[in-house]
Amino acid sequence: MSSLYISIAKGELPRISDSDALRLFADCFPDLSHLKNADPTVESSSNTGSKSWTPSRAIFGEDFTEVNRTLVSMLAVKWLLADDYEAFTGGQPEAVRLSRASFQSLREFSLPGNLSSQDKYALLVALVIDDIGKDPALAQQVEEAASAASPISPVYPEAPASPASSDHSGTVLQAAQAGLVSSLEKMPRENRMAVLQNLVIGSRLNIAQVLQGETAPASLEVLQQISDSDQGFHIRATVTFLDVGGAAAHRNPHGCVVMTEPVFRSYMATIQRLDEFRRHLIATPRACYDQVLSFRATILHECGFGLLSTDNSEERALLRLLSMGRVENKDTAVRFQRAFSLLEDPTRRALVDGLSVDGVNDGVAVVPYYAPGLLSETLKKVQNHSEDATIQVLAAYMTFLARVFGGSTPQPGQPGGLVERDVSFALATVESSEFQEDPGILASLEMPWEKDEAQHRRRGGWYSAVRALARFLYVGRSIQGRGAGQPT
Repeated sequence: MSSLYISIAKGELPRISDSDALRLFADCFPDLSHLKNADPTVESSSNTGSKSWTPSRAIFGEDFTEVNRTLVSMLAVKWLLADDYEAFTGGQPEAVRLSRASFQSLREFSLPGNLSSQDKYALLVALVIDDIGKDPALAQQVEEAASAASPISPVYPEAPASPASSDHSGTVLQAAQAGLVSSLEKMPRENRMAVLQNLVIGSRLNIAQVLQGETAPASLEVLQQISDSDQGFHIRATVTFLDVGGAAAHRNPHGCVVMTEPVFRSYMATIQRLDEFRRHLIATPRACYDQVLSFRATILHECGFGLLSTDNSEERALLRLLSMGRVENKDTAVRFQRAFSLLEDPTRRALVDGLSVDGVNDGVAVVPYYAPGLLSETLKKVQNHSEDATIQVLAAYMTFLARVFGGSTPQPGQPGGLVERDVSFALATVESSEFQEDPGILASLEMPWEKDEAQHRRRGGWYSAVRALARFLYVGRSIQGRGAGQPT
């Protein structure tokens, strides 16, 4: 029995110092070392904060972005247990600071009174391992196990099957199934199953991507495909809350800087809708997804912006763009609307079509992976520009996004699914001096996958057959990234 579990069982964890808690985490979870090898996300790739102390320095002696993020998320469990509002909201701007009432709601949701010591320990395990699939070494181990002449028998044969996935969430699930995740050892079967079900949900559904309009409704289907997933869903939702809370740890590790009042409200509303869909209280993935979009429409309408409807394809597409931009005020919403209206008709039509595919019996939906993070970084580069210049940049981004969708359009009756197109390659352009001089170059970037497809076409007529097979294999493919508030 680990010293951390004993501390939880005795009720000591909320009372010890953060430094002592970090030492307990490090001693109990060797899997944390995987995060030292993880590449930072689009929005945390530049380390700009003044950090004389960080959690990763406290336990590893040097700074690692993803270690900091995970450890702050784990410290958040301690702060919630201790009812430490000041520590949890440290670093948050006063104007949007999480209210005490919302903090209590988060406590009640994340740590309900019926949670046992084993349940609390399982939540910490889920937080530790959630991003270790970003370690290339672990991904290599999983690949070697999968391609071995004598495949490894699953260590947990009772667990849900691992999806075919190349992303980090699929990797950690496959690693767990192959017995490569030490943190899952010595857990009671019921708790281990709940953590594994949380991983299955996470490998197919990124809650932050739903909130940000980044993924498509098809990703929600997993919620009705896993039986007895109450505890697994609760862990997945809580991990999402706390992961977002730690998302700014690369700038300020003293508190859950990102989990502000508006962010909390949006995530809670999204999780409630997903839970209703999981329990068959909402009929379809599209209906559930549109309720999430409608929540943002309501928030913006309360700020004085016109009420957008998901029944209108252009307004629904604009709502997805506003969600990608995490827009919460009228002035910014107006800028997005003006940029959208500036698009040439064919470009706007292509963008609306791409944003309208559900991936459920209407063809394969494109997921513009990291699109919200790229948009955030793009706007940071022009924050001192004039209103008109900012709108032109937004229009360039929307043109870029239309090209990412590459002609995708709803095809009723066709097999559905999701295909991921990672747009983080464009970050180098956004950070370049050329972009400062001419932000419009973003709209004309070459798409890496277009070049690959052109090469395939030159190889002969078999390309169409291969593409059809690839589309088939993508159906049901797990899509995951870190979410909003910089979750991806």
